[in-house]
Amino acid sequence: MSSGQHWSRCYRRSPWRPPAWPRRGLIDGIRFRVRIGVPWREIPVEHEPWNRVYVLFRRWRRNRT
Repeated sequence: MSSGQHWSRCYRRSPWRPPAWPRRGLIDGIRFRVRIGVPWREIPVEHEPWNRVYVLFRRWRRNRT
């Protein structure tokens, strides 16, 4: 996993609304799923809800991030 200092630089905050799910947990969920190869629904809860992780992954995949 990445260090906290690294995430503090990468984490963008919206001035008008805080994020509903921390970006770090979502990215860790994507990394876990890709590394282990489990189905989306089997991502552990500590990596945020599986459907939010999947939505972020799908969004990034569509816009080729």
